[in-house]
Amino acid sequence: MIEATIAMPAFKADKIAFLAMESLCNQKTSIKWELIIAEEKHSQQLGIDFIGKYAERLKDAGCESIKYLEYQQWISLPKKWKDIGEHADPDSKVFLLQAVDCYSAADRIEEAFDCIVNKNFDWIDYENGLFYNLATGQMIQYSAKARTNLDMAFKTKYARRIPNSALRKGIDSFLFGHVTQKAKSFTRLLISKPAKLDSFDTDGENNISIKRTSFYSNIRPPFIRTTIRLEDLDITNDIKDKLLNLRTR
Repeated sequence: MIEATIAMPAFKADKIAFLAMESLCNQKTSIKWELIIAEEKHSQQLGIDFIGKYAERLKDAGCESIKYLEYQQWISLPKKWKDIGEHADPDSKVFLLQAVDCYSAADRIEEAFDCIVNKNFDWIDYENGLFYNLATGQMIQYSAKARTNLDMAFKTKYARRIPNSALRKGIDSFLFGHVTQKAKSFTRLLISKPAKLDSFDTDGENNISIKRTSFYSNIRPPFIRTTIRLEDLDITNDIKDKLLNLRTR
């Protein structure tokens, strides 16, 4: 029985998607989960063949099903979240938002399931996290108690009823508002642990993250300085090498 859904929309992600996929292959959990990817047909498309290369390793990490949603033309990100929610397994209880250019901690599924199912929170996110600039090799830390933060997850039942929207900005807040309105008595857990060394976001390989690159040269809230560098991260050397190759290409 599938207990959790990893939702991963993609667009122009063929160079960086390995990062998210590697982190999912590295999940340490007893939870049975599914991966649902949604993307358009275009020149930088991942495609089902790319995803299939990870199938066996994903299965070893607890992934029971891979679903691939393909669109003939560009659609809004809220529409992708909605479609993924509608395709989630009927038994899924936890809906985790996975950015295609982010590396999730090995305990992400396990921790999200514990907070949402065992502790009955409607929504969880993380206050602290690391960001890596693919172009410059710089790293900064996200640190905020904002409306929405990092590694968001919520009960799958809310994902099945995401409203239609053509929004291009403020998508996280849009989802947060939807969940708060649908929950009879909304409960949220903002996890305030120190930034993990096996979890980080990247900037520079998609439309949204490119807009964040100015924070590295002019550090300001919600970001702060950090002494952590790429070599300090708890990831394999081959992943570090791939990230460095993106920097130098």
